[in-house]
Amino acid sequence: MNQKKSSAELKSLAKEQLLGNYSSISSGLLIILSIFFVIFMIIFGVMSTTLMTATLITSGGMPASSTFTMIIYFLVLFIVMILFYTMEIGLVVMALKISRGEKTDLKDIFFCFIHHPDKVIIIYLITFFMSLFASAPAIIVDLIYASKLGTGYYASPYFLLYCVLYIFSQVITVMISLTFGLSYFFYADDPLLSSIECMRLSRTSMNGNKGRLFYISLSFIGWYLLIFLSCGIASFWVLPYALTVIANFYRDILGEFDAPAMIDINEDFK
Repeated sequence: MNQKKSSAELKSLAKEQLLGNYSSISSGLLIILSIFFVIFMIIFGVMSTTLMTATLITSGGMPASSTFTMIIYFLVLFIVMILFYTMEIGLVVMALKISRGEKTDLKDIFFCFIHHPDKVIIIYLITFFMSLFASAPAIIVDLIYASKLGTGYYASPYFLLYCVLYIFSQVITVMISLTFGLSYFFYADDPLLSSIECMRLSRTSMNGNKGRLFYISLSFIGWYLLIFLSCGIASFWVLPYALTVIANFYRDILGEFDAPAMIDINEDFK
């Protein structure tokens, strides 16, 4: 088997593959962001109006109805995030097509909605609750002792315990992301696979490759900083580029860049 490609080689490939294809995947990203901007504005408007009305008709702290509204608000946001992940699969599909030299179409953005979206939702929920479970000890310590000790909490050993547990939970979350991050690519390649099969394939394929993906992810920190400094404008160049690099990484793991094995003619005569 050929040696796997380096981060620099995967990035160089992505730059070549994106020539003439930036407009299609960037347009797909624009559609997704526009849809979710409208959704968030509607949610924010409804939320603001509800809380303002509740404040005008009550006095003395946040009423119970407002607390209930906040809970509903965060539940709606959670559902919207799930919807975002299902649409993001469309960008994964486009990145894979660009990586393989295939023609993309804006309808690829809605790929997940016509190919078992429940599978993507299940993958997202499993990884989300795995990360939440890893964060639970830190959250519990913070909830109990922050309210009990007040400002003294930050000078207590409980805050140090919280910091240790928080760092530990973040390490576990990163490991979960690295282990199951390719699940969406396996789904995009074969929507007939079950959610668990996609996650199993990702876990198996990432054995010995987590360090490579972690390094590739870290190498984009400067690019993500550029997105922040440009108020999000650079995301139309950076995100398609990053996704195409990961698509190349995925194909590299599958061995798609490997040269065909030499045929042993003598095998035919054994």
